[in-house]
Amino acid sequence: MRAVSLDRRATLYGLALVAVIHPLWAGRWFPTASGTVGHDFAGTLPAWLEGAWWFRENGLLPAPWFTPAFCGGVPLYADPQSGFYSLPQLLAFVVDPVRAAWIATSGLALLGYLGMVRLARDVAGLGGVLAALAGVVWAFQDFHLARMITGQFGFHGFVLAPWAAWALWHPTERALGPLRAGGNSVGAGVLFAVWLHGGLGTLLVPTGLALLALAPALPGASLPRFVARSVGAVAVALALCAAKLVASMSFLARFPREDYQLPGFEGLPTALVAAAAGVFAPSQWTWALTDPALVNSQWKVEPHEWAYGLGLPAAALLLAGLRRRPAAAPLAWLALFLPALLAVALLVWTPAWNTFLKSLPIVGQTSFPFRWLIVFLPVVCLGAARAAVGLPAWVAAVAAVATVGQHLLQPADFYDAQAFYDPAPVVEAWQSPAPPVTEVVDREERAATLGVGYGPNDWAVQGGTAIRCYNPIFGYRLEHLPVGTLHPGPVDAIEGGVYNLKDPACYVFPDENGCRPGDQFGADRTADLAAFTHRRPYPFTRSEAQQVADVVTALALGLVGLAAALALRSPAASGPSSR
Repeated sequence: MRAVSLDRRATLYGLALVAVIHPLWAGRWFPTASGTVGHDFAGTLPAWLEGAWWFRENGLLPAPWFTPAFCGGVPLYADPQSGFYSLPQLLAFVVDPVRAAWIATSGLALLGYLGMVRLARDVAGLGGVLAALAGVVWAFQDFHLARMITGQFGFHGFVLAPWAAWALWHPTERALGPLRAGGNSVGAGVLFAVWLHGGLGTLLVPTGLALLALAPALPGASLPRFVARSVGAVAVALALCAAKLVASMSFLARFPREDYQLPGFEGLPTALVAAAAGVFAPSQWTWALTDPALVNSQWKVEPHEWAYGLGLPAAALLLAGLRRRPAAAPLAWLALFLPALLAVALLVWTPAWNTFLKSLPIVGQTSFPFRWLIVFLPVVCLGAARAAVGLPAWVAAVAAVATVGQHLLQPADFYDAQAFYDPAPVVEAWQSPAPPVTEVVDREERAATLGVGYGPNDWAVQGGTAIRCYNPIFGYRLEHLPVGTLHPGPVDAIEGGVYNLKDPACYVFPDENGCRPGDQFGADRTADLAAFTHRRPYPFTRSEAQQVADVVTALALGLVGLAAALALRSPAASGPSSR
């Protein structure tokens, strides 16, 4: 009885630690002392504002396919980076975008803690004290917080990875309503769909590899069962996201990202040191250590790109536990070795190797291969907790407190000094009705005239849309943006038979709509222009593939909803059926 009580108390203490300390820790950057927020919020917050304005005008359905607010008119729902159907955006419907970011950051960390505790207890077989340690280490990881405070909210779903691992690795098969199987795959598939809708698509492959790499840390877990469930989960996610995926792929096909250099380190030893530092050490330390050795880097690499740290206490526990390597089948170790090898190999640079990597799908389109280091985070987190098996409970408690202490006290000058973006215009505009977009703006010229510090996507708060916006789909320097005849001035000005505003349907379905990517509204489409500039749906033709995908997604949503309803109505059927 005492052991059960101790386990329960440990879980609650860890929960309290995350619930109280994490929001206080994160709150210093939402906003910073100077009233600013991280640089990528220049794209994130205006997008959430647009989502909130669309929701007020149209509701959750139909989806906001396009927005007039950026770049003279661009895809929104069809943009793989967008997250209209995501937790942060849903929060931004009811609270201002900065507050939504803060709540989402610490709220997701808390959910991540609970997921890691369940994974550690139910699948890894760890006691409550060690499970709480794993949960605390996971919740306070640098990757989650650093990405959120710099505004890279496309990565917000990664902290929920333990829940997917719990569903895919759990020895018990959950029933699905009246069915005796399928619940695990459907649950994981719904989470995969949440990731895709939230913008995690660029890291979906390394996230999947991170789930696979957990095999040695889960004694007795079945790799074949994991693979079978994963196939089912992927099928569910593809069905739920078919509409968005088809639209996004159609958009991306017109703007490939294969012309950026792939940075790395000359030699495997340096890459290994960089990987180890990234996984355990504070990001500013890792950046100072690795930046002088980085070669072939086209873009400036800043400390947040090295923010993966689980903490030095986790490293100490792993080193102390090396002599007690967990028993696992050779196949399980292979499941860890291959993702780990790939993550490190992406950090190695030689001319021939770089040429090969650039020829690969997905890998060839990245410009920051360090992000694949996330494959280490779940297994290292669980491995550190397993390394404390057999040690006094106070060792785990001290390690948890020390982990939190390191994150609170480690250098954060880079994050404190983020003065790039002032969210005030967006926050103020969120409280008001959406103004229609009436003019195209040269933001540099307008900022010089007005003397205001609006970001590249902020001009919608004044009814404008900037030609030079912020959207990496068109390149980090907008080198692929088809400006055409777009020019500063009223959107309803007609020149050469077209209005002064893009028709974003041409970016996604050019053939079906008889146009080319970047074309503008024709002078005969006054009603369509008016609807678009007032953030209302306007008619456009979808491809046949998109029409099929829309039906598939609608059916999948209906079936998953029906299954959930049946499971809730049949408690006995929803329990475990086999082990």
